[in-house]
Parts: sequence; structure tokens; C-alpha cells
Amino acid sequence: MRKLVGAMLVVLLMMAVLAGCSKEPTPQDRFAKYIALWNGQKFDQMYDYLSNNAKKKITKEEFTNRYQKIYKDLQITDLKINFKKPKEDKQAEKEQAQYSFTASMNSVAGPIQFTHKANLKKEERADKKNWYVDWNTGFIFPKLQEGDKIGIDTTAPIRGEILDRNEIGLAVNGQVYEVGVVAGKVTDQVLEPLSALLKMSPEQIKKAISASWVKPELFVPLKRVSMEDEARIAQLIALEPVQTRKVEARIYPYDKAAAQLIGYVGAISADELEKLKDKGYTSNDMIGKRGLEQVYDEQLKGKPGVKITINKKNGSKEVLAEKPVEDGKTVKLTIDVDVQTAIYDQLGKEAGTGAAINPVTGETLALVSTPSFDPNQAMLGFSAAEWKALQE
Repeated sequence: MRKLVGAMLVVLLMMAVLAGCSKEPTPQDRFAKYIALWNGQKFDQMYDYLSNNAKKKITKEEFTNRYQKIYKDLQITDLKINFKKPKEDKQAEKEQAQYSFTASMNSVAGPIQFTHKANLKKEERADKKNWYVDWNTGFIFPKLQEGDKIGIDTTAPIRGEILDRNEIGLAVNGQVYEVGVVAGKVTDQVLEPLSALLKMSPEQIKKAISASWVKPELFVPLKRVSMEDEARIAQLIALEPVQTRKVEARIYPYDKAAAQLIGYVGAISADELEKLKDKGYTSNDMIGKRGLEQVYDEQLKGKPGVKITINKKNGSKEVLAEKPVEDGKTVKLTIDVDVQTAIYDQLGKEAGTGAAINPVTGETLALVSTPSFDPNQAMLGFSAAEWKALQE
């Protein structure tokens, strides 16, 4: 009797297993697995869930690379794809199914959210029927169609100014001349006087005009020169290949008198970028190199505006996400520039320091250190000889 009961249990168990194996997968379960892979950004595995029709339009390599590139370029984080399984689903009885899903994520231009519909098809592969996603570019972003491209536009913030107690500018935004040449017109005869006027070696100039992007008719910027350096500008313009244009730059009206206090800005170095990249700095940034320009750099620099667009084949654009530009904040000091320059003039060429403090309030009115340097030239760039002379 016991043997008979045992045999019956084995038979029932085998029947249950066979019934489970014969049960076809439902479209909602298949789509749920696809969503799980998407949330994990396992794009190569997602491709295996695509319908035959979708696979004809895009290869596995193209599919994987496109997702990876878009998510990397847009700095996508906190990706979350949501799909709620319906309680009653009669679509499993058909050959096609459709489900809605929502997507949310953060990007370099702020949050992106959308709702989209997915179509699934029942297809037979290797003698087995299953459900596959009829994928198209709308799954990445609904308004993204075949042939469209993703664009990122940035707007640089205006750097905040540094003012004294009477709102007189100590570090302000102004203009300088950017001096360059038409690459194809530079001759050996021009190199020597050009090198002397720009305080660049002939090799540096040759390297600039032979860069990979340069064409003979293009303007190649070489150096920036103060608009007050009129004599040098006149000599440069007299050389045939030389051209100038006005560009935005940092200006220090009281140059040497406040240089040690205010400091100056310059292009970010590789080492500085490595330390500051987590704070939103990029390789194109100008940052404070010393003094108060460096101390208050995060407050002064502001935050760039970013716009992500879908560039359509017909030339139109669809805005996907946008973060407005935030200009830097103005920093107002207790320094009195008249007191600052008076102490600097008194020290003259002697090495020393001087300070002035309001005895009633304790406010600092002046901080002077000599010898000093010209922060305008530091911002524009010292030559090797100028750096050596300054250090010595």
C-alpha cells in the first residue's frame, strides 16, 4: 500500500513539472524581465529580447553602443524604469501585446521623465514560442526618431566681480585682444618679428598653425594682449598674416597694487581638474590661481547652463532637458582701494608688507605685499623669461 501511494505521488509530481514546463511565458513577465535588464543598464542582454523586425534595423553592437554613448554623454544617473503588471491580462491569448511604462533619470541638464508604450510580438525561435519587444528609438526618448541626433549646448556663466567697500572694481569683466594669424599666410620672414612681439618661440607658433584642425584659410589664435598695449598691437597688425579680435577676459584695474591680495585667473590644469571634477569643473574652465580669486572661486565662477536637444532631420530641435545658467556672485570686500594703493606707493620697490585695519570695527582696509606682479599679464600668460624673472 505504501509503495502504491509513493508511486502515485511520483506520478503527480512529474505531471506538475510537465505542466509547468509546458506553460508558455506571458508577455507581461517577459517585458518585466526586459525592464529589469534596462534598470541594470545591461544593454547587450536587452538586445536578445528584441523582435526580429527590430533586429533588422539595428545590430547588437549598434544597439549597445548607442545606449552607452547617450547615457555617458548626457551623464545619466538614477535611471528608473517602472512597469506595473496588469492584474488581468488577456493579451497573452493573442499574438501581440502592448504595455505602458514610465522612465525617469537625472542628466547633466536636469531631470528627464517620459511615458511610452511598448509593443510585444509572439515569435517562434528554435521551435519555441516567446514574446519579444518591438523596439524602436522612441524607447530611448519618445521624440527620438531614426536619423535624429542628440545635441548638448552649454552657456558659460559670467564670472562674479570683486569690489572694494565703495563698489570699485578690483577684479572685473572686460575685453582684451586675441591675436592670431591666417595659417596659410605665415612665412619664415614673418616668424621672427611675430615671435618677438608675442614673446613666443618660433617653434610654439609653428606647432599652433600645424595643428590637425588647421586649414590654410583659417584664423589661428596665438595669444591675448591687453587693449592698453596699443604700441604692440599696432606693430602686430602691421604684419600681413596677423588679425585681432576682441574677446571677454578678466581685468585687474589696480594691477600690482592689489595683485597679492586679489590674485588672478588662468586655464585649469590637468592636476587641478582631477581634484575639482567632482565639483562641476571642466577642462574649459578658467579658475582662480591665487589670492581671493582662488579662495572665492566656487562663488565667483557660477554654474553653466546646459540644454539637451533632439536635433531632427528637418533641422528643427526638440528640447529634452534644460538647466538655466547661473552667473557667478559678486564679492564685496572691506578693502578701501585708496588706502591699498597709498600703502603700495609708500612701500615702493622695497620688499615688505603693510596692513590697515579700522580700529573701531576691526575691518581690514588694506593688505599689501611687495614686490608684486601684474595680474593682467599673469592672466594673459607669462613667457618663460618673464616667469623666470618674476621667480628670481
